Amino acid sequence: MSTNKKKIWIVLLSFFALFAILVTLIVILICRENDATGYISGTQQPLAEEMSGNGQIVEANKTDMTIMVYIIGSDLETDDGLATNDINKFFAADLDDNINVVVQAGGAYKWNNPNMEAGSTHRFSLGDNELNDFVNMGKVNMASPETLSDFIKFAGANYPAEKFTLVLWNHGGDVPLQYGIDQMFPGETLTCDELKMALAEADVYFETVVFDACLMATLEAALAVKDYADYMVAAESVIWGGLTYETWLPSLNSNPDADPETHYIKMMKSYMKFLDQVGKAGSISMLDLDKVDEVYVAYVEYVKEVGENLRDKGYDEYCKLRDGCGYYSNTDSVDIVTLASAYITDGSKDLVEAVEDAVIYSDSDYAYSHGLATYSPHQRIDKYTEGRDVLERLDYDDTILDCLDVYCSIALSYMGQEDLNKYAGEWFDLAAVQEHFEVNEPVEPGIYELVTFDKNGQMVARFTEEELQRIRAVYSALFLKHTDTSYIVLGLESYSNYDQDGDLIIDKPTSWTTINDNFVNLSLLDRYVDYEAGRWEDIYGITATCNGENILIIVYYTSENPKGTILGYVNSTSIGEGEGAYIYTFDDDDVINLIHPILYTDGTTEYVKIVQEDILASNLKLNYQNIDYSKVDIVSFIKVEDIYGNTYETEPKFYE
Repeated sequence: MSTNKKKIWIVLLSFFALFAILVTLIVILICRENDATGYISGTQQPLAEEMSGNGQIVEANKTDMTIMVYIIGSDLETDDGLATNDINKFFAADLDDNINVVVQAGGAYKWNNPNMEAGSTHRFSLGDNELNDFVNMGKVNMASPETLSDFIKFAGANYPAEKFTLVLWNHGGDVPLQYGIDQMFPGETLTCDELKMALAEADVYFETVVFDACLMATLEAALAVKDYADYMVAAESVIWGGLTYETWLPSLNSNPDADPETHYIKMMKSYMKFLDQVGKAGSISMLDLDKVDEVYVAYVEYVKEVGENLRDKGYDEYCKLRDGCGYYSNTDSVDIVTLASAYITDGSKDLVEAVEDAVIYSDSDYAYSHGLATYSPHQRIDKYTEGRDVLERLDYDDTILDCLDVYCSIALSYMGQEDLNKYAGEWFDLAAVQEHFEVNEPVEPGIYELVTFDKNGQMVARFTEEELQRIRAVYSALFLKHTDTSYIVLGLESYSNYDQDGDLIIDKPTSWTTINDNFVNLSLLDRYVDYEAGRWEDIYGITATCNGENILIIVYYTSENPKGTILGYVNSTSIGEGEGAYIYTFDDDDVINLIHPILYTDGTTEYVKIVQEDILASNLKLNYQNIDYSKVDIVSFIKVEDIYGNTYETEPKFYE
């Protein structure tokens, strides 16, 4: 290789070290999308024909049900009017007098209707197409347990009923698991222990607690609400466009004496049907909270054996299997059934049965989603101290905490001394780490050469059985030559090309993802692997602009659909701003431009519109097609990542 090409090699490798940091920022809390269906679909529309009342509550007779709707509008309302749309779904239901709907809505810089004041919190009831008993409460922290508790006590006292339902509307997720982001009080959220505190203080028992918020179908959330409700409805994954109240509410109207499952199963089925119609992937489930304690007991027994195995030098096997269990954005949650089925212990069967007994109904587009997840740190070890604090405040058994302590201590040790000094807490288990490294040589995370050799005229890399067990991912990196001093970065794509002996074949990629026949820049965001069944699911981001704004087009690939499906796009300007970025649906007349990173041989980069074509969203064509090497000059190399955070790469090869 010439000196110039060696220099380019170093630059290419350095780019992906920096690019990995960017991807880490992009693996974010994907919470909503803007194609909400509502009674009044546009912004700046009235919630009702007129407003009545002066804030004085008229003594109410006891009704069959009071639905308390707690809405923290945040950017979902400010940017897209999603809260206004969902309130209008309640108007559209035309509920009978035997059902009260009481709303408290705040936490948004802007309200997309003329009745509500920007930055303020409002209380009102809905009836006769009016906002009744309307009160402007001014600036109130909606992400406070005291505020939630006060609303529940108010609604319970002033709108008495035989049964109560609580709807919690906003963002969900993060580490530790949280509900609610109030734009007026940055950094404030409700963690699961604070949610439990609010419900305990309110002293109202609910038939059902509904989370119209992403990623809240977790054991932690269920344990927080189990003493205050019979049922919980939530999603392990993102919520798209709000739940379909327009199905649930008429069901309540027409058959008020039916079991709750009847009403919610209708809503959940219609919600999943809506996702199919708009080409989205999601999940939804309903839990019998009386059976959550049985799940917890079975989970403790399961984790007890996991912890013993981890201490007995079993970190590698658990880490590899945990890595393939699928991701739920950046919550570090894992589906309990998927985990117990992947990493099998004597307690797996009892745990799976307990979850299946507690989950009344579950539907999901994800193979790894069965209705109930739990916090299981893996990607975000740096957030474990905060996550652990919440588990402690939820009175989690020491068996669970000890197991997570061991796993996170070893994982953190592989992240390097700087991260260890920064993120290790009092929980750090030095003895477990020392035992692990008695049989594993510590390696400072970095980029190392992947050793290859010639085999019958083909370059291959060979791994021992032990090394194969430590591989978490294999990628093919691809660059297109742009000028003599620059390359177009196409990114990394999953790679799997082994010969009959199990050796990894080192070869150039034969195909790549395209949009309208243009090769795109890809970054992997989420992945799931079922090693036994050979099933996989990947979510990638493609750099682009939409109407001049920087975005990532979100593409969903599965083993059944390897050519992929476009889910929508993330507005990348919101990444890292704490709002919980969400996925938008393209409008047909949106103008899309593909954007590619350009890497120069001096190490500098810039994002450039290489493809000059303006693409209407209605004409977007995703494909996975062959690369014609007679028309392009490329650079490619193979990248292997192991469970310890190490990267092994072949020398980039030039195809001219």
